[in-house]
Amino acid sequence: MKNILFTGSTGFLGRTLVPELRKKYHLYTPTRKELNLLDLNSVKEYVVKNNIAIVIHAAIPNLLPGSNDSQETLLKNSLQMFMNLHYIRNNLEKIIYFGSGAEFDKSAPVILRREGDFHAVPQTDYGLAKYIMNQLCASGDNIYNLRVFGCYGPTDANFKLITYAIRCCLKKEPILLNQNCVFDYMYVMDLIPILEFFIENTPSWHEYNVCTGVRKEIVEICELIKEKLNVSVPVVVKKEGLNNEYTGNNLRLLKEMSSFRFTDLENGIEKQIHYEKEVVNNEEEDC
Repeated sequence: MKNILFTGSTGFLGRTLVPELRKKYHLYTPTRKELNLLDLNSVKEYVVKNNIAIVIHAAIPNLLPGSNDSQETLLKNSLQMFMNLHYIRNNLEKIIYFGSGAEFDKSAPVILRREGDFHAVPQTDYGLAKYIMNQLCASGDNIYNLRVFGCYGPTDANFKLITYAIRCCLKKEPILLNQNCVFDYMYVMDLIPILEFFIENTPSWHEYNVCTGVRKEIVEICELIKEKLNVSVPVVVKKEGLNNEYTGNNLRLLKEMSSFRFTDLENGIEKQIHYEKEVVNNEEEDC
């Protein structure tokens, strides 16, 4: 069985994906103390010592309160981690990493954008880092960019839309939105079969939009959550009009994985509601 290094195992994607992937693959999931991704020698030594064949790179600087990371070092550290893996790419079978729709520059609408259809360089440090990674990805025969747009699921941050809206409904509190916009949300568990395909096959391309291809206003999503929970809390939108759309075209991925189907939003939200109810019940029991 091939040894797989999964970076960022304590983040949202890692917390959800690692337990499932471990059922099928031999995963190494070092913490920051166990592997400093910013140090090239440490990365090389770890890969050689543990005979790593594949890297799934999900690590990003953590900007949540209490973290040692900062906005000032976001660009540098994001690129440093990726470049250290890129440098040793010839020692690996393949590198699979999670890109972002932010590569398309979210300062303008991103509407069902296809791979490679770049209109501008991103203005944010996060988007710029992912954009540069994608350019480097094209220069490596064994590097693959899974470009994720909106993603939700168990253990997601409290401020993320679907988790936030569900919790507002459970608490019978208003759902407060800065502005309505059109988004594409994917249930996080859909990444499991996608990762399995990329681990076990040689993809035809090096960048893939990983999104459902379904455009939905976030106000509509909140109303769906209200309906599922049978509550009548208000959805309050502070600013009129629509903010920039954020959706992608997924035909390349679906052509590659012809039998794969994304979880539809309604079913995904039902699963997330079930999870959030368990969280709330556990919190009440601990009080």
